[in-house]
Amino acid sequence: MSLDAPDDPAPEPPGPQERQPLARHGLVERCGCEGDRRGIYVVLTEAGEQRHAEAAPTHRGVLARTLPAAMLTSANNRPG
Repeated sequence: MSLDAPDDPAPEPPGPQERQPLARHGLVERCGCEGDRRGIYVVLTEAGEQRHAEAAPTHRGVLARTLPAAMLTSANNRPG
């Protein structure tokens, strides 16, 4: 086994459009942070909110079938 560099170069990182499929599909908008120019906020659009509402029942059903019941109680769902 050689420790030399591989013949194939490492793949290029994905471009901005490939990293932002939700924005590309109009489901979120990216907004700059005025207090810190490095930061970016991502906000659901109306279409994103609608898609989320449509997907939520399926997501909850999958969680209910795959996670232990104790993880799904309201007491354990609180952030923080």
